Amino acid sequence: MVISALKNLTHLAILCIPKRLQFLVSDETFLRSRFRYKSGREMNLQNPKTFNEKIQWIKLHDRNSLMTQCADKYAVREVIEKKVGTHILNELYGVFEDPNEIDFDSLPESFVLKATSGSGWNMIVKDKSGFDREKAMKEMKKWISTNYYVKRREWAYKNILPRIICEKYMEDKDGSLPDYKFFCFNGVPRFIQVDLDRYTEHKRAFYDTKWQRVDFSLQYPIYEREIEPPNSLGGMLEIASKLSSEFLFVRVDMYDFNGKPIFGELSFYPEAGFGKFSPDCWDAKFGTFLKLPFELSA
Repeated sequence: MVISALKNLTHLAILCIPKRLQFLVSDETFLRSRFRYKSGREMNLQNPKTFNEKIQWIKLHDRNSLMTQCADKYAVREVIEKKVGTHILNELYGVFEDPNEIDFDSLPESFVLKATSGSGWNMIVKDKSGFDREKAMKEMKKWISTNYYVKRREWAYKNILPRIICEKYMEDKDGSLPDYKFFCFNGVPRFIQVDLDRYTEHKRAFYDTKWQRVDFSLQYPIYEREIEPPNSLGGMLEIASKLSSEFLFVRVDMYDFNGKPIFGELSFYPEAGFGKFSPDCWDAKFGTFLKLPFELSA
């Protein structure tokens, strides 16, 4: 009891270190503390079993150099072009190392701004007339001056050149655009996460590759209504297989736009490996699909 309490205090003390000094803490120490804080239990790195534990192992040990290029929202376009083709890439309006280089007057009325070196650093601009440029500039300067890796020790982001890309804004006829995320384990797509209402009441639904509903949630509430499969599901599965072939795990994100697949991004660490599964047993079930190198050679 006393030992457990002391461990909890140690973990909390590490997490309370100011962000500007957190880089002084080793990756493993930091991740063990955060894992304990998020899950309430110790992380098993010697013999990881759950999906979240295995994602932490990948953060610490998988140094596939291609991961850095593929986590880069701009550099990944070269990989997509070689493996699949330019036809699944969204239209690119520009790439900028300095936000001051962006000529907003030349951009269309709607567009999307993304940081190449992080996750979730996006701005969706549906109507340029109401766009707060000053606020946006401050935010983008913050993005490019921050090393995203330090936040949750996601190694693939550590050495990305910080830039801003501007892409075409897409939406369906009803004003939405479902996000299809293919969980690929050792090069095989297994589950599809569908994100809806991301900027209002974010919900998710999971399906297998035959588009059969799988009843669990990850981080966000379940979207209860049935969802029709995207028109381009077959093509999306082929693309996900091609793009995941060189990785232990990757989530391949795509959109179905006018019946055609459009690439979104590649993500190696969903929810940074701290996502809450409900029911909790799905964390272990996902873990059985992901084989780490020492499991593959056993």
